[in-house]
Amino acid sequence: MPIFARNHCARSEIYFGDESPTALTSASRRASAPSGRLIRDSDKVQILKKYCRWLERGRPKADSPLSEICTTYAVHRHYPRKLYQKVLAYGSVENRFSGRARNEFSEETWEEMIAIIRSRREMRRSAPASLIRSELAKMAGPRTRVSLPSVSTIRRKKKAMGFQVHKTKTKPKLSKRMMAERLRFAERHKNYEFKRTIVLDEKWFTEEKGSLDRFEKRKSSPIKPRVAFRAATAETKTQLTKVMYLVAVCEGQKVGMYEMDWRGWQKLHGKKQTKGVNAEYFCHILKQVKRDCNRIFGQAELNLWVDLAPAHKARSAQETARRLFSELILQPPKSPDFNLCDAHIFPMMEKKVEAMGAISREEIRRACGAVWRDGVTKESLEGAAKRVRKNMLKVIEMGGDNKYDF
Repeated sequence: MPIFARNHCARSEIYFGDESPTALTSASRRASAPSGRLIRDSDKVQILKKYCRWLERGRPKADSPLSEICTTYAVHRHYPRKLYQKVLAYGSVENRFSGRARNEFSEETWEEMIAIIRSRREMRRSAPASLIRSELAKMAGPRTRVSLPSVSTIRRKKKAMGFQVHKTKTKPKLSKRMMAERLRFAERHKNYEFKRTIVLDEKWFTEEKGSLDRFEKRKSSPIKPRVAFRAATAETKTQLTKVMYLVAVCEGQKVGMYEMDWRGWQKLHGKKQTKGVNAEYFCHILKQVKRDCNRIFGQAELNLWVDLAPAHKARSAQETARRLFSELILQPPKSPDFNLCDAHIFPMMEKKVEAMGAISREEIRRACGAVWRDGVTKESLEGAAKRVRKNMLKVIEMGGDNKYDF
């Protein structure tokens, strides 16, 4: 038997059962009794009925139902009065009843918010919720009486739509320690032969190159500008369609190109879902690379050359790499010019894939497969090794810096 309240200017009325004009919007689960005891809706109805009938009779002390209510339902003597006041105020006996429903805003409001954020990021400026609300008020005009979302509502909506804060840090690309590491590494490997060293690296192949902040789209992009997106790492309609591949090559010989579908692998094996490639999945790929190396080179001893990505430098990944290969070579941080893939193979493949105009994931897969089959040749791999050795000589000349074209 639901309970309702209706407030008037001169009096207040409470309705029981079928006499109520409307229905309760939410069911009560927990009472606000001091003892914390769970009270059913039917018990609350009986408490209110006894209390209201006593009020209608003028609250005679001789006929007070408070003692009976406290004994029967194990509540405090003030509980009926508080429950009565709550029904008068909110129309519900829900403990956490907010008093009113949240305002619902149209999609045009959020599209305007997206436009404000994008325009601010084009100017390299942040877009706090207070500024967005003031800009929405300006768009609505001073004479237009429209309901604007609050600052907290804008913050929640921004979070739900995947907008992230990017803080610009003013620091050099290479610290003195990094330059010293690059210099030592280049002096040690300036004449290195990559014929028995497998070089690994990952690369996202997309329909087009993204912007610096990965939020704005290019003018030539086929993506509709009004489509809302969820997160920078999630693949949605406004994120660039992309496929990640891991490439394994050496000087004069390509080993394999492997699509990095870690989410599918984790789901298949009941693993915890991660945002990116983790060490466990990288070890799984390493075993595939080793099988292909045995097929191509036999049982020859091979080295492994990788960068300092989080999945590569994890302890389990390094232990697996040293067990499968003779030596593990970790290139210094922020040194793509020391990697065969980053220095030559990936730029060449990316240029050819974009020239094919691939847009969907299947088209990107076909384009990458065609470029890997026909574009990555023995001559291009030998040229990549020469390029890396040349880069190391340049780094030695510059004392470990990377301010040169490679």
